[in-house]
Amino acid sequence: MTRMEEAALARGIYVKAQQYKDKWDAYAKAVAAKDKNAKEPDHDLGLDAVVQVLDGKRVVHNHTHRADDVMTVLRLADEFHYRVVVHHGT
Repeated sequence: MTRMEEAALARGIYVKAQQYKDKWDAYAKAVAAKDKNAKEPDHDLGLDAVVQVLDGKRVVHNHTHRADDVMTVLRLADEFHYRVVVHHGT
């Protein structure tokens, strides 16, 4: 896999997690409004963990050496507003 593919894969996961979070937020809002037609979204344990990253409850640890990879990690963190720690960046 190329570096560009890895970045695209990571971005895709964060986009899916944001959409998943939006569904749960809409459901919570409907429940709070006592909407009897509110349907609970399906659970996805993998996306639950990524949502915790987006909510700031988890920190992403990334091991990378190259400057361009560090910049990619930082761009993703900036785009999706999560905290990141870069290990062994040179």
